Amino acid sequence: MDNIKIGSFIKMLRKAKGLTQKDLAEQLHITDRAVSKWERGLCAPDISSLEPLAQLLDVTVSELVHGQHLAADVSVIEENTQEIIAYSQKEIAHKTSLLRKRYIFAFTIFIAVILVIGMVSLWMFGRFNIVDRSISPNAQIQLTIYNRDFAERFSNRLAVTVKSAGSEVSTTVYEGCYQDVYWAPDSSKYVLSFSDPEGNTQLILNRIAGSSSSDLNAYLSLGVTMSELSKAGWQEFDQGLFPDVHYQFLLWSTDSRLMLIYYTFTDAKEVIHEGYFWYDGNDGSVNKILEMRPV
Repeated sequence: MDNIKIGSFIKMLRKAKGLTQKDLAEQLHITDRAVSKWERGLCAPDISSLEPLAQLLDVTVSELVHGQHLAADVSVIEENTQEIIAYSQKEIAHKTSLLRKRYIFAFTIFIAVILVIGMVSLWMFGRFNIVDRSISPNAQIQLTIYNRDFAERFSNRLAVTVKSAGSEVSTTVYEGCYQDVYWAPDSSKYVLSFSDPEGNTQLILNRIAGSSSSDLNAYLSLGVTMSELSKAGWQEFDQGLFPDVHYQFLLWSTDSRLMLIYYTFTDAKEVIHEGYFWYDGNDGSVNKILEMRPV
């Protein structure tokens, strides 16, 4: 298929009809730029334009495709018919290729949009920043600890989601930086340890039944004031106030009742005290205190 030859033939026939490119374009319902491209041999008329163009120029489709007037003998007609068939197949293949590319492009955009939506959803629910997963000793409960907001990746915000038998039971948000989770042996409760914005360790006692939680630091301090530690010179502070005590959870007793706690504080004489005690989670008592030598 010789596009230049076809273009010259179209141009000659158009001028013989006294038509401008614009006149021809209007009758074919196309742009005059398309006609100009034909006549310059930049492209050939598509298959849908061949028959109306041939009628306007008073030639056969075979002559139009061949780019010249043809003698009406069988061999030439057969040859031209083959030319038209080849031309049609080429045009169909070209359009099919364009459609395929468009579909691939549209599908790619669709997948990209789905991925963006999925990523935004994960971002909104904080699933991008899972920092830990913890399974209860009986393997029935799963904790998922993650940063609350992707935009606050390095901020002191975290959330704990509790799932039992695959269903979400609760989600709790804390202001702090995650440290660890300590499960009771009977899987009925756990202690969440995290550092607050001031850098102090906070301990939260969470009971699975009823989804209740308690500030363990407050209960520990309450127990300490009623224990032997209150006799260890802590009263020397003004107005009988106790110093800030820092706690660290160590382990559970085998019956899931007692917790071994490490403590440290600085007394009124700037002496650092540290040691260990067992805290009874049922009655709130502090006992079996072992104080290490003051530093």
